[in-house]
Amino acid sequence: MDSSVPVRVEGLNKVIAIAAGLSHSLALREDGTVWAWGHNTNGQLGDGTSASRNVASRVSELAGVTLIAAGANHNLALVGGPGSGGVVMAWGHNASGQLGDDSTTNRYTRSRHRTPGPATSHASRPAATTALP
Repeated sequence: MDSSVPVRVEGLNKVIAIAAGLSHSLALREDGTVWAWGHNTNGQLGDGTSASRNVASRVSELAGVTLIAAGANHNLALVGGPGSGGVVMAWGHNASGQLGDDSTTNRYTRSRHRTPGPATSHASRPAATTALP
């Protein structure tokens, strides 16, 4: 249902960060879990399916997250924290290799990447995600 006024995202509390893609959204809770809802054709909800959801669902097998970013149809999450040599998890659309896994295969659950150095948060444009050294 469309709304002309802000509505509460049901089932979410203790949220410390949010990110929005083209037609999906993410929330990072203070317990380090990531929740996603919206369009899911390319696996951007990270639940192992391509089924879209209109309620927030936990991203599968992902915990200890400290930063999130959303691209148009893909996402990144930093596990371990900035400056700690953390691990980048990526999932969703990958036609241009934006997941960094040396492929162009969409990922319906997160794939793991070691960061080359300290990563910091950077606002994501609709078609891009960025980790800055």
